Amino acid sequence: YAKALHYKEAEYLQSPAAAIAGTDGLISIYDSLGQRESAVGVLVDAERRCGVRRQEEWFEKLQRWNDALDAYQYVPSARAEQEQQQGLAELRDFKTMDNGN
Repeated sequence: YAKALHYKEAEYLQSPAAAIAGTDGLISIYDSLGQRESAVGVLVDAERRCGVRRQEEWFEKLQRWNDALDAYQYVPSARAEQEQQQGLAELRDFKTMDNGN
């Protein structure tokens, strides 16, 4: 993972959006290494510096339920209301399960 992390971090400096997404992106690598705070830091930096839009799934993967809920509530008008409601329902289920453990 160290070599993959090195190359993805270098790619992030060139193209943040491309380096974050995907199964081999920075978020997945940081998550695999147990560095969820680093993954969140990359997301926040990309959002602020480069205008990358929050992806709800990224926060779900990192088990950041409140951030995911915020992202679902800020769904641009181009997205369907049904998708937003489905995501909110799924997050409520996750939060219920998470609080039960």
